[in-house]
Order: sequence, then C-alpha cells, then structure tokens
Amino acid sequence: MAIYDFRAPVDGAFGTLSASATSGTTTLSSAAFAGLPSDLTTTKYLPLTLADDTAGLFETVWVTAHGSGASTVTVVRAREGTTARSWTSGAPWRCAPTIRDIVHTKTRATLPTDAHLGYRAALTDESVTVERTVAGWSTPIGGGTTGRRHGWAQTNASCPHGTTFQVVSGLTTMSLGGTIATFSASGLLLNRGGVWSITYNAWSDSIYAGETSIGMSWPAGSFLSGDDMFDQRTRSPNAAPQSGFAWQWLYFNGYVSDSRAAILLVPKVCQTNTNSSAVLYNITLTAEYLGG
Repeated sequence: MAIYDFRAPVDGAFGTLSASATSGTTTLSSAAFAGLPSDLTTTKYLPLTLADDTAGLFETVWVTAHGSGASTVTVVRAREGTTARSWTSGAPWRCAPTIRDIVHTKTRATLPTDAHLGYRAALTDESVTVERTVAGWSTPIGGGTTGRRHGWAQTNASCPHGTTFQVVSGLTTMSLGGTIATFSASGLLLNRGGVWSITYNAWSDSIYAGETSIGMSWPAGSFLSGDDMFDQRTRSPNAAPQSGFAWQWLYFNGYVSDSRAAILLVPKVCQTNTNSSAVLYNITLTAEYLGG
C-alpha cells in the first residue's frame, strides 16, 4: 500500500505532554501514550492534535510508530495544513476529528496528495463528491455529477482497404452535454476513473461489407494486441466479399481506474479485402460516466 493510506484514530484518547518539544522534535512523550496501539506505521497512522487553548494555537501530527505500552511516540509534524510549533511540558493533546474526517469542500486541483483511503470531499468546481480509493479519486454511485454523457460521430468515413486497422480521427462532437471525456485525433480520454458505459458503432453498405471490422484498444496500439477493451461484433462476418451491409458494435460497461482513464482509447476500422475501392461508414462513439 501507499504511504499514509490508512487513518486509524482512537476514540477518546487524550493527555498532556510530559516533556517539552521544539518545532523539529519527532519523538513526543506522555504517560497517556501507553494506551495507544502498537501497529502504527507510515502506512497506518494515528492523527493527534496538540493544543494551546489559551493562545488559540494547535498543530496536527501523525503518529507513525508506537511500542506496546510505551510512553513515547514517533510523529510526522505539521500535517493537514498546520504549522510545527514548540510545545511546553503539560501541553494537552487529543485524538479528535479534524477536517480530514468530514466531507468538506475542495476543488479537484486542491485535493490533498496525502489523503487516506476513504477521504471524501465535495468538489465545488464539478458539483460532485469524490472519495479516495486504491485506484485514485472516484465518484461514488449516486454521488452526482453534471455533463456525464458524451458523444462523437462521423458520416461517410473512408475505410482504406488492407489488413491494418486505421485509427478513426474525424469524429466530431454530438450535442450530449458531456464535459468529462474528451476526444482528439489520437483517441478518447475519459479523464476520470469510475464506472463507464462506452459504445462504438459502425454501419456500412458496400459489396465488401462482410470483410469490415472495427476495434478499440487500451493502451493505444494494434488491434488484438492482448489488451483490447472490446470483443468484435459484426452483422456480416463472412470472409468472402458479399453485397449487403454490416452493422457492427462494441461496448463496455465497467470500472476504469484513474491510471487507465488517462490512457488513450483508440477507435479503429479495417477492411481486409485488397480491392482499391473504399467502404463508407457512419460511425458513432458514446461514453457515459456512471459514477464511482
């Protein structure tokens, strides 16, 4: 697991320091520390607040090590936006909820990089609640978000003949109101981890319709690279050229991690016959963000 992934507070823990501490001290002493857990690490930490109620000052520290029954703890100073200070012997400390333990307002750009698993925030710039997961920032199902439906289309798209899949780059935006996913000449970026529903459709009417194929892959690469997103579906699967039409569709419904969402998803078409004429396509690509 990553550093500071698990937050492990202790209900009702409090006491006073038995020795003074400078702003650089990383070992604190208190008789009341003896009751704290002994399984704390830089991955599983315990938040404490040091306070001077008279002066109105406080500092949040994270306990990352404590021996069983010991009166000392190892801490990381000045956490959660607080400032490291000097504390006198007798200064009170307590384990109590901080702003990290409630749903509070942020923008996506100001989300903390050291957030623990389960940390939640309401994003004022996206009107959505997000939660820190192992895969990154995700929106819980029902967490709400605007502009979740996206669509792109292209009519009469040329599909050169040959055995190599051609990247579809001429798709233009349909009026579905989406603001999360983006499409460029290189491919589709979902821009956010979570549950997505994605469809890719192509329709052709040609003597060579039975030899047309469509595909999408993650990461960007050749079709059938071993990491393709979809199975191929076709209305006219015959290997020999035939008159008629082909209606092909690919679809995906499932969870996409933040790291995968940042990789281009590339739509492609192919016509395996070597005849010089082209097959014309009507193509649509839709992506709907369903949440967490």
